Amino acid sequence: MKKRLVLPFIVLLLLLLAGCGPGKDYTIDNVEVQARILPDGDLIVQELFTYTFKGSWNGATRYIDTAGHPEIEYFEAYIPPATGKFADFTYDNLNRLTVKLNQDNDTYYAYTASEDERKRVYYRYRVKAAAVRYTDRGELDWHFLTHNQKDLGNVTIDILLPGSGNSDSGRVGYELLDTAGGGEVVMLKPDASSGSPLTLHYANERLAADGTAHMRISFPEERMGDAPVYNGTGVPQEVEDEKAAQEREAREAARAERDAALAPVEKAARLLSLGFAVMLVLRILSPRRMMALMRRGELPPSILETMDPLLAAYIYRRGRLKKRDLFAGVFSLRQRGLAVMEEGTAPVRFRQDDNGPDRLPKFIFQGQRRFLNKMDLFLVKRFFRSYGKQFSPETIAGPTPKERKSGKDRRSYRKKALQLEKDFKEWAALLSGEKPFQEYVRPNPHLRWIWGSLSLLHLLFVLYLLAEEGAGGWGYGVAAVLLTAGGILSTIYSRKTWPMLLSLLGCLLTVAGLADTRAGTAYIYLLFLTLVLVPLVPRYLLSAEAMRYRSALKLWRRRLGQGGVSGGAAGSAADTEAFVRWGEFALTLDVGKRYLAAVQRRWPGSAEVAAGHLVMLEGLVYTQRLVDYVTPELSSSGSSYDGGGSSGGSSGGGDGGGTGAF
Repeated sequence: MKKRLVLPFIVLLLLLLAGCGPGKDYTIDNVEVQARILPDGDLIVQELFTYTFKGSWNGATRYIDTAGHPEIEYFEAYIPPATGKFADFTYDNLNRLTVKLNQDNDTYYAYTASEDERKRVYYRYRVKAAAVRYTDRGELDWHFLTHNQKDLGNVTIDILLPGSGNSDSGRVGYELLDTAGGGEVVMLKPDASSGSPLTLHYANERLAADGTAHMRISFPEERMGDAPVYNGTGVPQEVEDEKAAQEREAREAARAERDAALAPVEKAARLLSLGFAVMLVLRILSPRRMMALMRRGELPPSILETMDPLLAAYIYRRGRLKKRDLFAGVFSLRQRGLAVMEEGTAPVRFRQDDNGPDRLPKFIFQGQRRFLNKMDLFLVKRFFRSYGKQFSPETIAGPTPKERKSGKDRRSYRKKALQLEKDFKEWAALLSGEKPFQEYVRPNPHLRWIWGSLSLLHLLFVLYLLAEEGAGGWGYGVAAVLLTAGGILSTIYSRKTWPMLLSLLGCLLTVAGLADTRAGTAYIYLLFLTLVLVPLVPRYLLSAEAMRYRSALKLWRRRLGQGGVSGGAAGSAADTEAFVRWGEFALTLDVGKRYLAAVQRRWPGSAEVAAGHLVMLEGLVYTQRLVDYVTPELSSSGSSYDGGGSSGGSSGGGDGGGTGAF
């Protein structure tokens, strides 16, 4: 069971971090851009995006790459008319949208609620000093479309050069630097007498999400007569490359220095990861488990069927009984001769359900209370009615499927379920202290020490990494307090796994940004190994004999589910009792329904003789499914969760920015 929980937990963790929302999607079907370079070097851009929204969305996003440029003078977003081009737009036919900038990711958020519709959004903005005037040329180096969340369809970009005429078009150069996005650029020369500007036209049927439409354009510097002349060497890109190389070398030197300081942490994390990996393999391929597997043949069904059903349930579930195991307690009384099973009529509410039984057994207590141990006495006093003489399975069953659907008597059923939970826990606590239960299965006494040690280990790793990273005092203190609290919570609730997993998740979120260091990467590997290992730490320990019995019970469980019983053809009273006893074990091991179907298929003669008893077992199978159900608490708020909404758009939505929607 614990191994099966590991993969769902990791998948759930990745889904939570991904923050995806099923049922919602959008496409950007058409993008038209007109960018005019002014004589002073400013760039005025008009853009028309056509979206198709599926589901509910708050608005559209637009990322502007401002690296190396002073500022965006203004950024405006509008809903334009349903048809028309840039020249057709006026303030009279434009509906202005609220726009907010997230400076952390250079993304503008234009608020326009959309749901299952096609919509056009018109952007206008001005970039100061986007083009630079050198002594020998003017130059624009610009990423027109980058950090896109989706592929962009039917992209056209018209770059209008400053000035007019085409007499100097031979001195105009352009280069498409986006090798991933594709597309092509052509020069459109106007008529000499038209006074229209020289235009570079970019077209791309589909710009991939990782494309940028990055272009570098050079033109005669005279066209930028209003811009200051750059007094550099005339080759500023080389200067920038040299500066970038120097900065890169400085970063690499700082990183090498930091890696050297963190080398002991990296070594410790790798050694611990190796140790945890070995522990993980030993846990999965436990020698004791392998030995139990090899020796389970020494316990054939003829021996297992003489076991106490309650002890079989306790060993099979590793000491973690379920409420339906109250039936195993009653079967135990019957097989010890302290109770007898008699045929009875199912209650009306069972018979009214589509799949409900008509017959249901009742168990009559025939022993003497003064000879009972504490757990049996508690079972008889709390669950046997009529002054402790009769147990009716219906008394501990929750609502039938039909009653759940109608909502009938929800309050009384919930009260009943909570009382049953309380009585069951008290009975299970008494059981765990009785022989031979405590000899076969006992609580793991080392859990507090294990969780405390793991919490302290990861706390020290995280705090050391934060200290070397230069975390501020406030952030360092908050991380220390929260992670310490998580460790304390794990030791207090040592019988539960979720506090420890929650504490480890806190460690992961704290150091997620440190994965660029070798020590940080090594620690994250250690953290993930711990996350996998924690659910496999047993909360209850089985003795070697119990492990052998459990392995044999699992094999017998499969055989019972297939109707693999011995005898079964004579049709005697002894055979009827055997079928009932095997059926009780099948119910105890959660294969009751399969057992009954297989027996009637494989042993029709004996099943016919024992038909009355098998019908009663079918009633118990039905009742068993109702015991664990707890009626939900009544709610007066009437609130519901809508996965399509968003409350974080104004701050960037937590999506990392980019051109798309939110």
